[in-house]
Amino acid sequence: MTDPAAVDMLEALRAELGIAAPGELVECPGVAGPMMTGLLRPTILLPAGGVDGEALWFILRHELTHFKRRDIPYKALLLCAGVVHWFNPLVWCMVFLLDRDLEQACDERAIALLGERWKDRYALALVALAEQKQGFAPLCSGFGRNGLEERIVSIMKYRKYSRWVAATAAVSMLAVASVSAASL
Repeated sequence: MTDPAAVDMLEALRAELGIAAPGELVECPGVAGPMMTGLLRPTILLPAGGVDGEALWFILRHELTHFKRRDIPYKALLLCAGVVHWFNPLVWCMVFLLDRDLEQACDERAIALLGERWKDRYALALVALAEQKQGFAPLCSGFGRNGLEERIVSIMKYRKYSRWVAATAAVSMLAVASVSAASL
């Protein structure tokens, strides 16, 4: 049974982020870490035993960010590529790296929406969740020792750049590309 306070928190975050779905929040005894599942009817699965208030707030925000970015269809496509090319180690490397990149992009987007002053608490919530995780969970991503370290470092190094910096970088790249193309 899912905690009513958790369902209320999910509803508040969905309203804040302008999201109509996912439909359910379910505590699942077989899940070691939180995740969103379901292409047609997205559901957020939480580990049995619940998660404390602030960590739950970060978890729900992270999972809703996955939904808003439409990461579930991408992950399903990656899984299909792995199934079709089960014999190809390069495809499995691609699946691993793209899954890692989706998690880091989701973390960055969640921090951007929260504000940089929340990034240390967000990172601590990830660490606390990883400490609670027990056993083998092949469907949960981003919580291996190296994966967690990469995510924490990425979160702590995150810095929102102004549009001016982004525009300057884009113009510089275009200038270098046009000079390189002209020299051919």
